[in-house]
Amino acid sequence: MAYDISSDNFLATKKIELDEEFGKEAYVELREPSKKEFLELALAREGTQTEVAAKFTEKFAELLPKLIVNHGFTASGKPASNEQVRDAVYKKIKAANKVEADYLTWATAPFQSPSEGK
Repeated sequence: MAYDISSDNFLATKKIELDEEFGKEAYVELREPSKKEFLELALAREGTQTEVAAKFTEKFAELLPKLIVNHGFTASGKPASNEQVRDAVYKKIKAANKVEADYLTWATAPFQSPSEGK
């Protein structure tokens, strides 16, 4: 029997809790990156430490709405759009850092050497 890929349910996801940054039930659930998205993020990690931070944040913020598969945010009582969630996350440096770091650690885990994962 063939594997059904008619939905994205086969993609791995990472749920990042943001209760501390926003309050109860705040989270984002992100899908795994495509190969192209992964390479775009990897290329943003070249240069000096400051350049890397700026390039990676810019590229990740650009991709974030596409990566969100679920979230716990509303705007005016209705579910927030993925772009609104991205904007809210990037208004709080602690939230932005947490989402970037947790996601990057999760998404790159299969490619890390045993010493990098510790």
